[in-house]
Amino acid sequence: MILPPSPVELILSQRAAKSLRVRQLAPLSDNPSHFAVQWRVEFCKDWAGQNLFVVTNLATLFTFLIPRAQKQTRPDLERNFRTRLGFALLAGEPLLDWKPDQIIFARSNPRKVIGSMNDMIYNLQFEPTEALRQAFPDLDEEDNLNHTPFSAIGPKGRMDFPDKVWIAAIANLAE
Repeated sequence: MILPPSPVELILSQRAAKSLRVRQLAPLSDNPSHFAVQWRVEFCKDWAGQNLFVVTNLATLFTFLIPRAQKQTRPDLERNFRTRLGFALLAGEPLLDWKPDQIIFARSNPRKVIGSMNDMIYNLQFEPTEALRQAFPDLDEEDNLNHTPFSAIGPKGRMDFPDKVWIAAIANLAE
């Protein structure tokens, strides 16, 4: 399925905006064109001390972990995000052909997402156990977050997994 290009809003936390030296932030739009256009960006360190941007989709909580280089600039983050988004869209059935036409850096405090992201960042601070590494040798930090259930995206009273909700959202968009 082919969707027309549309802007993507990256909602920067204060720490992320400071790290990227972004001073002007647009207000968040009220009516996104579809689920993949709004993402929250937070800056953190993982258990090994690596600086990361945690980039989480507002609708699905699907998350990218983008390593932050020491002199990371706004265009670097945009390029990394576009690349990761392109690969993530290939995970769905049918394939979704869509590219953002521009990246808008926005401000907002979507509580539902911030609470879940705080949990994600907390989990990133702990080294995976040996048992987890042996059970899932190919599981990295990003996969672990996307395979962790969150109540913010599940049906009422239940939890759901970001990777499954992401794929379902792609399928729903194609209908």
